[in-house]
Amino acid sequence: MLEAVIVFGLLLILGILFWPRRSPHVRRVTRNRNGLPYWKDKELY
Repeated sequence: MLEAVIVFGLLLILGILFWPRRSPHVRRVTRNRNGLPYWKDKELY
């Protein structure tokens, strides 16, 4: 049972890292200078 949880966690991490559709979203978040979510930058002040 514990081994199944570990294998599932590893597959989930690999899927998140290598899922091609996720990379533009991750790049958009990490590119932000303030370290805030990208939608915070789009708020009008």
